Amino acid sequence: MSINKNDFKILSALSMLEINEKDAAKFIEDFNKTLEEADKILSVNTEKVEPLIHIFKTRNIFREDMPAKSGNLEEMLKSAPSAEETAFLVPKTFVE
Repeated sequence: MSINKNDFKILSALSMLEINEKDAAKFIEDFNKTLEEADKILSVNTEKVEPLIHIFKTRNIFREDMPAKSGNLEEMLKSAPSAEETAFLVPKTFVE
């Protein structure tokens, strides 16, 4: 697979890139090299290779999630720059 000048014009328009003629020639050359490498990877026979979900064979090694007290609420709220009753007060992050 490779791209030509016309393909490049379409790709640059779709991606809203403005690239001059000199840079376009270099980009096409580099992009075609990348496509050649991708073709090499795609040509590898993986017929007898099992699909891989994760590189490690370990299963869930985390402890069971059990509710527990996390600390003293009054102590935690003392460190807050601003708090009200049982909540930290923070600035708004969006405008209605």
